[in-house]
Formats: sequence, structure tokens, C-alpha cells
Amino acid sequence: MRKINLFLWFFLLCNHFIAAQREADVFIHGRCLMVPSQGYFCQSPEANILFHFDEDTLVSVTQGITLNLATNGSRAAFAHHTTGELLFASNGWRLINGSGQILTHKLWRNDVPWPEDSFDTTMVLNAMGPLFLNHPGDTTKAYLFYGQYLKGIAQNILPVGKADRYFTYALLDIPSQSMISKNNMVIDEFTGSGDMQACRHANGRDWWIIKPGVFEDELYVGLLDPQGINMQKIIIPEMPHEGQLETFSFFSMDGSKYLHFSHKPNKRLHVFDFDRCSGMLTYKSEHDLIDSLQVIDYNGCNISPDGSKFYVRRSNNFEGTIIGGTCQYDINTGVFKRLANVLSGSSPMLSPNGKHIYYNTSINDGTTLTQYLNRIVNPNEAADQLIYEFEILVFTNNPTPVGPSCFANYRLGKIVGSACDTVVSSIKTLQAESIKAFPNPSNGIVQVQLPESSGVFLTSLYSIMGQQMHQTQISSSQSTIDLSALGISPGMYLLHLVNKQKDKSFKTIIVYDKN
Repeated sequence: MRKINLFLWFFLLCNHFIAAQREADVFIHGRCLMVPSQGYFCQSPEANILFHFDEDTLVSVTQGITLNLATNGSRAAFAHHTTGELLFASNGWRLINGSGQILTHKLWRNDVPWPEDSFDTTMVLNAMGPLFLNHPGDTTKAYLFYGQYLKGIAQNILPVGKADRYFTYALLDIPSQSMISKNNMVIDEFTGSGDMQACRHANGRDWWIIKPGVFEDELYVGLLDPQGINMQKIIIPEMPHEGQLETFSFFSMDGSKYLHFSHKPNKRLHVFDFDRCSGMLTYKSEHDLIDSLQVIDYNGCNISPDGSKFYVRRSNNFEGTIIGGTCQYDINTGVFKRLANVLSGSSPMLSPNGKHIYYNTSINDGTTLTQYLNRIVNPNEAADQLIYEFEILVFTNNPTPVGPSCFANYRLGKIVGSACDTVVSSIKTLQAESIKAFPNPSNGIVQVQLPESSGVFLTSLYSIMGQQMHQTQISSSQSTIDLSALGISPGMYLLHLVNKQKDKSFKTIIVYDKN
């Protein structure tokens, strides 16, 4: 395996301070075989492929190494934050370290059975899969978040046939590349299958995590900070209340946009603006792609770095009216266009540095099937302006990237000059020039403490969707907000205080938990 020199980059981009952190700089895939008598399956142990990236490009590809991890479906990898060397990898069922040592054969709880959707009990075939994140308060620890799904759920229980029964995490020790614990509960109710995404908080340390629900209009939003994670379910009124079997979700590289694709059965793409300070989602638009994609097709997808383009794979239909290939949908113009022929079923893959889109193609000359890696150099551009680099690598085994990995942009730093650019916790008392809001979490009563002779503050309470729930003026040294008396339900809210005369403002996240 090629060693990458230790380095640290600092630069300014779009008013964000970004430090080179490389925990996501290794992508991992596995070799799967087609056996006519048994169908499509992965053998164990697997011969894997590692893609190594740096700040600018794909540095190397290591093929044919055995890491004991089947990755035809979901997969995720976690690398060293400065060297980019592989530390952990998982498909959501099995967890290994960078040497291929199996840390656990089965991450799931014993009461959740293997879903029997592949020929290999070391893997699960999920649309996306697990998600690695560094611990915000301990550089020696890492999290692996993963869903535990049930397949074949009765329609009278849920509107879908497949959903995560639990959302859990494993805690990992980085220096020893070992597992500390697993099956730590985050959400003890049904959520969408596999899909989960994370974005840096505006303080540059903590992580916002979003996990879709089983209905299209449900999202679970929470903040991972040094004290742990608290997630709340929110309902987006503008979105359809329909069941969704599988989904794909993405943050733009700067964290300002969140895109949610209801892949089965609806083929609807939903676009949000995202506030990294408050965690607020503002619904912008819905894009129905059912005329361009087949209902039964598996549409692995990804987005451009700026979130303006949606890249998706599709297959030929039997009538010959839909031609398969890699396609681009321009969110701003509504133009859907097929880009290149894809015979292998490849999903477009955005590189962790946010520079390029990668995908593979297959060429069969009648006797030999050869697979190539290809690259779109400028994925933010419209379809007719894209620059391609074809056949930059020949695969020695089948990479099977049928779906994207859950992805977190570790390079995204704090938003300098924002109300949240200091490293603070959302579930502790927050301070800004002697302003305090406590206790937090609250069982319904929130005390707001102001400095003496500070004047009048306009105090507003917003839901995580940006809906104003309450507004009042306070001027005393301490004021009380009774959330329960106001008829406000438990959840996560933004408290915003503004004093225009003093040119002061204060924002904090309030967690309302009756328990």
C-alpha cells in the first residue's frame, strides 16, 4: 500500500476555514462474482479495492487485498486524519480494522436477524450503509453509526417493506484500532433503511446528523457533541406523507444544502437549505424524476460539490424508451441528460476532496469483460460543459460500486464570524457576553439571563424547520419562557435574542425534553 506523506493544509474557501482532515480519504469496494447457479453474491473473505485521495486528486488505487469485508451493498471507511491510511471499515454488519482483522462478525443486536437479502451472511445489501465520524471531544475515539433493518415488514405495520428497526452506534478506539462497544442506542423506533448523513456544526467541531424516516416527510435531526447525541423527529409539511423503501441523502461540500432522494418507489428529489449554526432545514423545492427513471430500477446517485447537479445511474427499460447510463439532472434548470453509457451498474462517486465525480464502465469485446474507472473533472458544470477523463484505470476485479457510501466532509471548518463559530456544546449552558439560557436540556422551563442594563431584547423561538413558535420582548436581568404553557411540543428549537440598540445578538439550541 502506498504511503502518503504527512502534511497539513490551511486555506480559506468561501469564507470557511478548512483544516485538512483526511478521515474520509479512503473509499473501499469489494470483489463480487456472478455465479449462474446461485446468482449475484460476494464470497468471503473478500478481495478489496482501496481508493486513496489527497487534497486534490486520486492518489492511488490498491487492488486485490484481502480485508475480510464484503461490500457489494453498503460500505464505509475511516482513515487517519493526517496520513489518510485506512483505520476501520464496515458494511454495517461486519467491522474490521485497517489490517483486515475482524473486530466483530455482527454489529447488530441479537433480536434483529440477518435480513437474508444476499447469498453472503457477512454482508447486507443496503442502499447506503454505515457512517464513521470522529469523536468531537476525544481525538482517540471514533463513532460508527449504523442502522439495523428488518426486511419483509407487514404492510399493516409500516408503509414500506424494509426499514431500520434501530439506529445505533459503535464506539471505536483509534490508537489500538479496536472496538470499545457496539449497539449503543440512538433511535428506538423505525427509520428509513440505511441512509444517514452528517455535516460539521458551524463551530467546526461537532456534527449535525440527519436520518430519514420511513415516511418521505420525516427527518430525524440531531447534534453529536462531546457529551453524546440527541435526535429529534421533524415533519416537513411541504413534502408528501408517503412511505419510502430506500433513500439517498447528501450535503453539499460547504454544508449549505441538503438533498434527499426518495429512491424507491417515488423517484422524488427534495432540496433544502441548511443552517450549520442552528441545524435548521428550509425546504426549497421538489423535483419529480419518475419520467426519466424506472420505478423498479436501482438508481445509485450522488451530487455535485456545490449541490446544484444531481448525478444518477439508470438502466435500459424493456421497451427501449429509456437508455441506461450516467445521467445529470440540473436542479436549477430542470434539464435531465444522459452523459455516458454504464454497463456495470456503477453509481457516481463524489471524491472526498469535493473535486471530481468517478464512475466505472464495462466493455465486452465478446470474450473479455474489462472494467474502467472514469472521471468527470468539473461536476458543478452543466451537462454540455462537462470535461471527462476516460479509462484512467483498469480494474483487475469487480469494484461493484452500485451505491454511494454515506459521506461526511471532514475538511469543512467553522464558519468564521457567525454566532456559532466558537466551540461550544448545544446541550450545556451557553454564554455570550453574560447571556445565558438554562437549563439545557429543559423539561419545559427555560431561564434567560441578561447582563445588567442591557436594554430590551427581542426574543424569538424557532422550530428546526425555521417556523417561528414564539416571540416576546425581555428587558429584566432574568426572564422565564414556559414552553409547556405556550403549547410547544418537546423537540429541538433555536432561541434567538436580538438587541438592535446595543448591536448584540445571541443564538443557542434549546433541547426540550419532558423526561
